[in-house]
Amino acid sequence: MFEVTSQAAAALAHSRTKIGLNDTIAIRISASESGNGSSAGYQLRFASHPSAGDVILESAGTKVFLASELVDPLETSILDTVETPQGERLVLKHRPLG
Repeated sequence: MFEVTSQAAAALAHSRTKIGLNDTIAIRISASESGNGSSAGYQLRFASHPSAGDVILESAGTKVFLASELVDPLETSILDTVETPQGERLVLKHRPLG
């Protein structure tokens, strides 16, 4: 099952507050083309409503709209944070099945 860590939930809450969104706004995860011919990636953005076909989840108190085509590929994934020289960033970590 897709999961959001408490650190990622806190980072999302901070971002929502910083840009003036209320805490009921979800994060939507969809497929994104890289534009350079490499494999597709993922797009994370805030959304007040799911798009048609989205699966609605909640993890760590964060509502997630997951694009239907990503339900299986991200089934065992975790949305987490990592520290970079530019500061904290959200990342999708993939766990192996089993």
